[in-house]
Amino acid sequence: GTIYFHHIKESDFKPNRYYTCTAENTKLRDYKFGNQFRLDVTKNRRRALTSPIPPSEQYVNQSSPIALEGNTHKLHCFFSGYPEPKPIWRYNGFDILEDDSRYTYESYGKTLVFNVSAETEGIYECIFKAHPNLDRRFDVVIEAAPYWTTGPPPNKRTSEGEDVTFDCSANGKPAPVISFFKNGVEMKPRDDDVNRNWEITGSVLTLKNVKKGIAGSGDNAVYQCKAENKHGYLWANFYLNLLAFKPELLSDPGEIEAVIGQNVTLSCKFFASPNVNITWDSAVLHGLRHHVVPADADGEGKLIIDAVGQDAEGEYTCTGTNKHGTEKGTAHIIIREATRLEPFERPLEKVLAGQRLELPCRAEHDENLEVTYEWLVNGKPLIEQYIQSGHYLITDKNSLIITNPARYDAAIYTCIAKTALDSAEKSVQIGVDDVPNPVHMAFLTKCDDTAQIASINFEYMEDIDFSAPIKEIWAQYQIDEETDGVVWLTHPHPALADSLQTIGDNQRIVKGTIDVSLRPFGKVLSFSRFGRNDFGDGAPTNVNGGCITPARVPDRNPESVSATGTRPENLIVFWKPMSREDWNGRNFHYIIRYRPAGSDAEWKEEIVEDPYSDRHTIELSVEEPFRPYEVQVRAANENGTSNVSPQSVEGRTGEGDPGFTPTGFKLITSDSTSATFEWDPIDPQQVQGNFTGIKIIFWPEEDEGESSEDELETGNIARLKKHSVLRRSTGEVLTSQTNMYGEKRNVIVAPNKKSATIFGLQPNSVNYAQIAVMNGQNDGTPSDPISFRTKEGVPTPVRNLEAYPMNGRDERENAVVAIRWDQPRHYNGRLTGYSVEICSVNADGLMEQRESCPIRKTQPGERFLRISNLENDSKYRFIVYGNTNAGRGDPNSKDVMTLPEGIKFFRKFYYRKHK
Repeated sequence: GTIYFHHIKESDFKPNRYYTCTAENTKLRDYKFGNQFRLDVTKNRRRALTSPIPPSEQYVNQSSPIALEGNTHKLHCFFSGYPEPKPIWRYNGFDILEDDSRYTYESYGKTLVFNVSAETEGIYECIFKAHPNLDRRFDVVIEAAPYWTTGPPPNKRTSEGEDVTFDCSANGKPAPVISFFKNGVEMKPRDDDVNRNWEITGSVLTLKNVKKGIAGSGDNAVYQCKAENKHGYLWANFYLNLLAFKPELLSDPGEIEAVIGQNVTLSCKFFASPNVNITWDSAVLHGLRHHVVPADADGEGKLIIDAVGQDAEGEYTCTGTNKHGTEKGTAHIIIREATRLEPFERPLEKVLAGQRLELPCRAEHDENLEVTYEWLVNGKPLIEQYIQSGHYLITDKNSLIITNPARYDAAIYTCIAKTALDSAEKSVQIGVDDVPNPVHMAFLTKCDDTAQIASINFEYMEDIDFSAPIKEIWAQYQIDEETDGVVWLTHPHPALADSLQTIGDNQRIVKGTIDVSLRPFGKVLSFSRFGRNDFGDGAPTNVNGGCITPARVPDRNPESVSATGTRPENLIVFWKPMSREDWNGRNFHYIIRYRPAGSDAEWKEEIVEDPYSDRHTIELSVEEPFRPYEVQVRAANENGTSNVSPQSVEGRTGEGDPGFTPTGFKLITSDSTSATFEWDPIDPQQVQGNFTGIKIIFWPEEDEGESSEDELETGNIARLKKHSVLRRSTGEVLTSQTNMYGEKRNVIVAPNKKSATIFGLQPNSVNYAQIAVMNGQNDGTPSDPISFRTKEGVPTPVRNLEAYPMNGRDERENAVVAIRWDQPRHYNGRLTGYSVEICSVNADGLMEQRESCPIRKTQPGERFLRISNLENDSKYRFIVYGNTNAGRGDPNSKDVMTLPEGIKFFRKFYYRKHK
């Protein structure tokens, strides 16, 4: 109750106010005031109030204090002095941190407060680092006032002649002393008390062969027990009633439902005196794993059946018995099927961020029980907001769908299926492979316009268990929003997370600095940072602050410079535009310099003001086909031209018309599909421009009508159209733009050639051809066309070949096959007729030698043939082709199986189809 001032200050003086101590008895609700005093503070003229005052002890606990379990204990280390000595507290050799929730502090840290338990026993120290002689040590011993082990003894009722026990077990430190009382009088055994029917063994009072009496003469009375040690005591009242009642059933189980595998408890409660002995009986109880719990003081006994199966279903009887009679109760157990859930295919499921995820949950359960489903995330219900937004969807089949998973959806997902009797659950851990979080914090710490470096500090945080940890931190910047718009440039050197990370509180923290190299004339008002892992880049985080660098002349020139002309009087210069970061100053532009190649003439210059331009056309004053020029492209801004000399490239003006037509073009020889031509040698000097080759143009006359009638239909014409390129060993190239009828094709040969052969001509057709020279840009005027006719060829295959087995007109014809076909698409000459080869095929599908196959011929207009005297139930191959004077055409064939002997052929079907 003493108040201590560790160091007097002027503020401790309270004018017109007093210090007073009070004492309160909370049980009696009594409150008393002690003496009042006022503290006057006087100044020492010989020493300033701020001068050091050596420390001295004011109050410290005894070195071995006793703390009572369940109470609050305080350890004091009060020392006066200035500067005020403040201790560091330790427990069993380890510093107690100020944020340790088990401890609190009072008196400016000089009092340590804690709740007493068995775990708080040990050595405590208060340590003064500046004054080691003040250190104190406390060996705290934990003791306890008495407390019940299982509770005070219960009231009991029984009948005369029974034995009764009362247990008054209690614990404490030191161990409490147990004593019993009857009607307030302590029960002490006496050697001369020969009629005593009770005994006390430790904490148990036993009454034997109890008798009823009046005025305390019998064993029916109010008893007390007391458990006491030096820290306090426990007191309990309990009575013994002596009655005589036969058992009366108070409650029985009735009908109970249980699922397979559960433990089932049946309980019956009887009122009886003395207490009942309860037994259980059932036709199905034998063989079941079970045990019986005897009746307690309230007359309730239990039958516990372990892991019930279908064989536990049936009627059960409980029988309560005492010396006055018997009573029965009943129970009926109904067994239901247990609820089951198939586990997920894998305990850990990986999913890419944004990839729809569906988790199935369908339970098998007893048809008499209604089942409900619940989904949990990390043991908690689904967030309602995510359900409302559609992030979580629960289907009619109780599956959970995560529509757009992100890294924050990584968790343990649990599906619970519940009935009124049981439940089942299954869980799966979902890992989401996602890009990193946004960078937590980023700010500009330095802008060195001389060294052209901007330094950016950053801090990144993510969960330690994230499946795709961050690997790199990148910096981006915009050079100038006015000229570059929203184009972001990426600094090429990232910060590596492994070398900068720290781990703590289940967090990975990456801190560091990136130095971004800037270019001259940089108006970098926007920086950003983003993280990168194995799955991509996270969202960028804007950086506070900007940086401006001074301008200077460009330090490079455009790349990929080339020049070419489209006309003899122009020259087009191409280059790759320079990016904004290379301009180095305002009014960036390009200077085009040119002069004839191989001369020392003065350079001519033209300026291109548009910094994004990639070409410029130079208009020359004279026409100079294919004239070589030397060209340069140089970067410049308002500070001057680039400090690097531009490279020269050579380009030529446009080539124009070749200005030459070959002579002596004539046909040398031709066959059905090709023709060979010759022409006079060509002097390259006579051709303007870059003489690249000679082109033979050829085309056929319109179709002469020898083909089938449907060939002229638009659809069939379209099917003939092709685009082909045929390369020959002579260096010739054949090209076709559309189709082979009426459209021009060409063959290109080398400039030094004097002859060439063209292929792919239509047999037996009139064709035209002419020749022209080529330079790099244009074709010359072609020669006059010459005409020629190709030789006759063989027909293309017959079309729509069909073969049908049929019966003969009489038995002498044996098997018969009818054959019909359509004419070839192209005759390629004068059609002289058709040939039909009749070949037998064996069981292995092999045809006989074709030379031995009989041949039937028809006239050009005859395209139907009835072939008789074939073997029944045999396979034949019929080969049909057209003929011209040039020979037989390409074949078409059809396999058919003749009818077995005696089968009638349905003539009506045949003629309806082919009439």
